[in-house]
Amino acid sequence: APAGAADKAVDYAARAGDRAADALALEEAARLYDMALQALEFKPAGPEADLRRTDLHARRARAFGGMAQWALQKQEVELALRYLDERHLDRRAELKLELAEACFFLLDIPSCDQAATEALHLSELGNRSDIAADAIAWLARGRQANGDLSAAIELERTAIARGEGLKRISLMFASLTLYLAGESIEALEHAAKAAAIAESSRDTGFVMYSLTHYGLSLGAVGRYAEAAKAFEQVRQFGRKYGLVPPLARAIAMAAGFHVSAFDFEGAEVLQTEARELAASVGFAPTLVSAGIDMLLTYARRHEPGRAETLLRTTTALAANTPGWHDWLWRLRLAQTRAELALARGDMDLALAEAREGSLQSRARRRTKYEALGLITSATALHRLGRTREAIADARHAVAVARRTSDPALLLQAIDTLLALDGDDPLAAEARVLNGRILAALPDATMRRRFTESEVVQRILRL
Repeated sequence: APAGAADKAVDYAARAGDRAADALALEEAARLYDMALQALEFKPAGPEADLRRTDLHARRARAFGGMAQWALQKQEVELALRYLDERHLDRRAELKLELAEACFFLLDIPSCDQAATEALHLSELGNRSDIAADAIAWLARGRQANGDLSAAIELERTAIARGEGLKRISLMFASLTLYLAGESIEALEHAAKAAAIAESSRDTGFVMYSLTHYGLSLGAVGRYAEAAKAFEQVRQFGRKYGLVPPLARAIAMAAGFHVSAFDFEGAEVLQTEARELAASVGFAPTLVSAGIDMLLTYARRHEPGRAETLLRTTTALAANTPGWHDWLWRLRLAQTRAELALARGDMDLALAEAREGSLQSRARRRTKYEALGLITSATALHRLGRTREAIADARHAVAVARRTSDPALLLQAIDTLLALDGDDPLAAEARVLNGRILAALPDATMRRRFTESEVVQRILRL
C-alpha cells in the first residue's frame, strides 16, 4: 500500500463509525470501528498505533454497551486497557468506569467494585471529580445489589455532591435505590431530573434506565397515567434500537402499577411479555423478577394452582444467580409463598412466610414488602381466630404503608384493618383514596378492573 494509505483508511472508518454512533446506529458503528482496527494493522507498531488502537477499542466498547451487549463491551474495554500506556491516568480511569458498567450488568458485582475502586483512585490522582462521581455511583450499585440500601443511598448522595459524572450514573440509579427503600417522594425528584435529561440524551443506556425509573417512581406515588406514558416512551425507544434486556426489565416494571391498582389481567400480559423477551436473551434478573410478579398475580387472582411449576423454576433460577439482589428475591419469594398459601387456605404457612418476609424487609429497609407481609399475616391471624394479634399487625401495616406515599398500598392496608377494627374516619380515608386512585388511572379498562376488585367493592359497600 502507498505511504499514508493505512492512516487514511483508519481515519475514514473511524469517522464513519462516529457518524453512525451519533445516529445511534450502534451495530454499524461497531462494525466500522472494527474496520478501522483492521486497517491499523498495516501501520508500523509503536506508541502512536497503540494509542489509536486503545481509542478504537474504547469506542467499540461504548457501541456494544449502548446495545446492551455487555460481554462484548467488557472484551473491548480489556483490549483498550491492554494497549494503553500506564501514564495516561485519566484515560485509564475512564476505561475502568466502562469496565465497571459492563461487569455490573454481567451480574459480576465483585469485579464491578474492583474496577470502580480503581477508577476512584485514579480520579483522585488526576483531580477528576466527574470520574470520581461515576466511580462512587458504581460502588453504590454494589451496595444496593448486596442489600445495603442505607450505604447505597449515602454513596449516591456523595456522588451527586461531587458533581455530574461522565455518564451521570448516580442520577440514573439513585431513584431506584430510594424507591426500594420506600422513599418515594425523593425518588421521584431524582427520577424526574434524569428523565428531563434523557429527552435529549444520545446515551441509550441512560435513556432506558432513567425513563424506566421515572415510570416506576410515578407509579409508586399513584401518578399512574404519567407512569404509563413514561413506560410507553421506554418501550418505543427500546424497540427502535433493539435494546432487549433493558426493554424486558422496563416492561416487567411497568406491570407493577397494574398489580397495585388490581389490574391483574393487564399485569399478567406485561409479565408474560417481559419473561419472553428476557428468555430470548437469557437475561436472568428479569426472568426472576417478572416470575415473582406473576406468582403474586396468581395468588391475588386466587389461582394458586397455576403457580406450582413457575414457583419451582423461579426459585431455582434465583438461587443460581448469587450476589445479584438475592436479598430482594428472598424476601419477595417469602411474600409470594405467603400469599399463595393464603390463597390455598393454608393459614399456618401463610403466617410463617409472611412474618419471615416482613422481618427480612424491615431489616433491609424494603418498606413496601414489610407492609405487604403485615397485611398477609393480619389476614392469616384473623382466619386462625387470633383477632387481637391480627388487629395489631393490621395497624402496623397501615403505619408502614403511610411512610411509602403509595396510595394503593395504603388502601390495601386500610381495607385489611377495616375488616378487623374499622371506624368512620378510616372508612372515609379509604373512600378518598379510592377516588384518588380511580381518577389517576390511565384508561377505562384499568378503571373498570379497579372498581370491580374485591378491595374496592368492600369499600363501596361501607
